[in-house]
Amino acid sequence: MTTSDGHPAFLNLAVELQVWILLGLRLGDLTRCTRVCKALRSFITSEVALQYKMELDRGGMVDGPSRDVSLTMKLEKLRVRKAAWDTGFPLHTVQLALPLRGGCFPGGFFMYSERKGADSEVWRLHRPAWPELETSGGLEQKVALLTTHEGLDPALSASSRTLPCAINPEEDLVVFGRDNLAPDGTPYCVIYDISRHKIIDSPWISQLGPFDDYVRPPTRNRIQAVGDLLLWSRVSVFYRGRAELRVVNWKTGVIVWRSHWPNPGRCISLNPSHVLVVDHRGLFIYGFDPHASATTLLEWAGDNYLLHLAFPAFSIRLAEIFSVGCCQPGSRYFKSDRPFFLEDPDIAVLAVSFWCHHESLAFVIPIATINA
Repeated sequence: MTTSDGHPAFLNLAVELQVWILLGLRLGDLTRCTRVCKALRSFITSEVALQYKMELDRGGMVDGPSRDVSLTMKLEKLRVRKAAWDTGFPLHTVQLALPLRGGCFPGGFFMYSERKGADSEVWRLHRPAWPELETSGGLEQKVALLTTHEGLDPALSASSRTLPCAINPEEDLVVFGRDNLAPDGTPYCVIYDISRHKIIDSPWISQLGPFDDYVRPPTRNRIQAVGDLLLWSRVSVFYRGRAELRVVNWKTGVIVWRSHWPNPGRCISLNPSHVLVVDHRGLFIYGFDPHASATTLLEWAGDNYLLHLAFPAFSIRLAEIFSVGCCQPGSRYFKSDRPFFLEDPDIAVLAVSFWCHHESLAFVIPIATINA
């Protein structure tokens, strides 16, 4: 519909109303709008809010928590970031001395130990630069020096065989663990506060219930830290035997979900009240109460899953599978961060890989498919 002046009636609406309506459109629809009407194209290209939305959609991003920053500045930062990734070399190179202890973690974190003298070492935590920096390209690095001091060396020294197992940037935490258990079967765990450079005083660690001893050695601990929860998978190094899985509220020490799993699967967080278990049969989703008390009667999870998503049939025999790996996006931001924009969680994916004798197999599952 057009008016007497030849312009679409839409353009005669209040500017605020036009912007509000157009913000409800997807990127493809907004792009088509710029092709059918010169006046509408001029309006869309001149409105910062619409340009910011389009750039976010192009980059697979959503708006961040920095509410006190103008949209003009956010748009500028977003375009600089896009240009840096399009023209730059998005690879971090860190020279390390051997032997190396540490590894990579979800969210783009890399943590390793560095010897300082014969009997001392420090842990270094690397992450890419984020949008609050001037370049906003994600091509630089930040380093957190986790200094060792009295009371910390025995727990995190090279002789302790203790390694970082998980990083929870939203709580400023690193979780250290050890594959072997205490003599009574209690899992070994140290929670380290990054910002305060000290071990968190968690008396519940010594009270954490012991693992059963039927998991076939050698064993490996797979830990994920999300919010108040530690998701702990104790499995055989090779894909044989069974596993013990548990979800623990690390602030209270209460085990809020657990399972004697018939295969060496792994439990990972789907959201604060649902856990996802992965093995060669597919994905199993369970619900739990993250605020359960120590007096809550907790049953072992088994066939009472909410949903089972089976993997497509494949010809690899179970005996040929060496191990199963899972990779899902993790939080990239520390508690003190106020990023301009961040990755869109609705387009995240879960990758599951199987290492076998003669070939490997990988599945990539959109998180949106699981949530549906």
